[in-house]
Amino acid sequence: MSTIQQQTRVSFSAEQMFDLVNNVSHYPEFVPYCKAAKVKVASATQMIATLVLAKKGFSQAFTTVNQLTYPHQIDMRLQEGPFRHLMGKWAFVTPATGGGCSVQFHLDFEFSNPLLHLTMRPVFENIMIDMVRAFIQRAHEVYT
Repeated sequence: MSTIQQQTRVSFSAEQMFDLVNNVSHYPEFVPYCKAAKVKVASATQMIATLVLAKKGFSQAFTTVNQLTYPHQIDMRLQEGPFRHLMGKWAFVTPATGGGCSVQFHLDFEFSNPLLHLTMRPVFENIMIDMVRAFIQRAHEVYT
């Protein structure tokens, strides 16, 4: 199994960052390698969404069930896709002092096929790291 962790402090509120990350249908506009995004079910506490990611011969669709705890956390778990295991979390933590928030991203994943995991793990890791950067850049574009 592989793990990706990213954390950064931004000048935007937890509410702003939560709204940006939870706006899945707009991912193809700014998330690198996101070719399509479809929200299947959406409520105040849950979203089921499918993403299609493509980079360097890697093209995969996967669906996650996202539990929403506004504006603090989005928990993701795999519903369907090329993974044996995929669980992740976005957390938006407001500091005791100062403005903005801490954006934390954690993802555990393992492809179903061991050979696919071996060959595609680095590509998928890069896609996810680039995705986190894209959200920070998008926040600057939208909120400033």
